[in-house]
Amino acid sequence: MTMTAEHRHPRNGMSVRELAAKVGVSEKSIVRWTSEPREVYLSRAQQRRVRIRELRETGLSNACDRR
Repeated sequence: MTMTAEHRHPRNGMSVRELAAKVGVSEKSIVRWTSEPREVYLSRAQQRRVRIRELRETGLSNACDRR
């Protein structure tokens, strides 16, 4: 069964290993059930890279420099 973004399940603070043991399935199954779709991840990563470039152009190296 393929999971879509609408069917993702939260881990509620549990590790993959803990949740797999509790549910009685493989760790790989838990990762598939809880991970975000690749397209969403890649989009967020691109947004972060753009924001980092913007900060560096203004002389900031990370969010901590904004204090």
